[in-house]
Amino acid sequence: MQNQRCKNFIIKKDGIIVSHFATFAVANDIAVLSGMVTKNNYRGQGFGGELVKTLSSEIKYNDGITPILYCYEEEYYTWYQKLGYKTIGTSSKMEIEF
Repeated sequence: MQNQRCKNFIIKKDGIIVSHFATFAVANDIAVLSGMVTKNNYRGQGFGGELVKTLSSEIKYNDGITPILYCYEEEYYTWYQKLGYKTIGTSSKMEIEF
């Protein structure tokens, strides 16, 4: 397993980061993508979609590995599907309270 190839992609506007997407784990022939966030007042302008497409292409064509999207919030499934991802399974988020 390797983990030295994780990447963070951002978009800056007016000197501030307005959108972010990243690989959170890279192992052998897959990269797990997650962490999409866009500041509220910049949403709906295509920044998130641009990052998803750019990072996915970078992973697939430059690194030669398969991008796997991790998204546990069903409300975003349709959005990612419009960008070319297919749902092949689901997961859940579990938290521990201390």
